[in-house]
Amino acid sequence: MSVAKNLNIARATFATLSMALALITLITFGANMDAANFPGSSLVLDTYPDSDDRKGQLKQVFGGFEIKEPTTCTSFYNGDLTESAVATNPCAVYNDASSAYEPITLKEGTEGVHKWRGWLVAPACSKTSDTGDCAPFGYNAPLSALGAATFATFAIRAVLFGAHTCVMLLSEDVSVAKAMASKGQQRMFLGLNIVWTIVSFVLFVWAAYAWQGMCDKIDTGLGRFVDVGGEEKQACATSYCNISFGGFFASYAVAISFFRIPNILIWAGIVDGSDEQKYSQIDDDE
Repeated sequence: MSVAKNLNIARATFATLSMALALITLITFGANMDAANFPGSSLVLDTYPDSDDRKGQLKQVFGGFEIKEPTTCTSFYNGDLTESAVATNPCAVYNDASSAYEPITLKEGTEGVHKWRGWLVAPACSKTSDTGDCAPFGYNAPLSALGAATFATFAIRAVLFGAHTCVMLLSEDVSVAKAMASKGQQRMFLGLNIVWTIVSFVLFVWAAYAWQGMCDKIDTGLGRFVDVGGEEKQACATSYCNISFGGFFASYAVAISFFRIPNILIWAGIVDGSDEQKYSQIDDDE
C-alpha cells in the first residue's frame, strides 16, 4: 500500500473522529444549556383550552405565539422583580404528563429554604412591545440573519457540489438515463450523489430555520413580550422556539457532519476525486 493511500486512510479516520466529536460536543452543549435552565429553556407555547372552538391550536398573537404562564414557579418577570419575588421557585422543566411546570425544588425532591446563586440573566436595557428594542438575539436581528445566511450558503454549496459531481460522472456521450441503466459503479455513485445532495440541502435549510428559532428562544427568555389589547403577553416570534437547545444544536451538527461525508469517502480512497477521465466511460461488466 502506497504512502499516499495510507495518508488518505489516516485523514479519513481522523475526519470521522472529528465529525463524531463535533456531533457529540454540539449536542451536549445544547443539552447542558437546557440542564442549566438557560433563558428560554423551559418555555412552552400555550394552546387554547377545551372550552374554545380552537382547542389545541397555538395561541397566535400579533407579533408571535403566546407562551404558557407558569403558576407553581416563575421563569419570567414582568417588571415586578422585588425581594419577595426573588424567593419564588424558578421553573426547571415543563411536565407534559401533568401539563404543568415543575419548580426546581420539586424536581430535586427536597424541602426547605433555598438560596439561588448565580447570574441573574437579563439584558442591560428595557424590553418594550416593539420586538426590535433591546433584542440582540431577536428573530430579525443581525445575529439571527447572519446565522441563517451561513446555513443557506452551505445549502447552495451542497447543490453545487452535487451538480459538479454529476458533471464529473457523466461525459458528453453519456446521459443520466444511460448511466442509471448501467450495472457499473457509475450508477451507484450517481444515485448516492443525488440522494446526498437532496438530503444535505434539506438539512441546511432546516438548520437555517433552527438558528433563527434558537435566537428567538433566547430573546423570549430574555423578556420578549407583545401587547395584546393593552395587556403584556410573553410570546415567541416563531412557532418552533420551544424546541430544546439540544435539538437545535443537534440540527447544526448533523447538517455539517452529513455535508462532509463525500470528503471522508474521497480521503479513504472509496471514491476517487474530481477527474473526468476516471468517469468518461460506463463499463456494464464492472
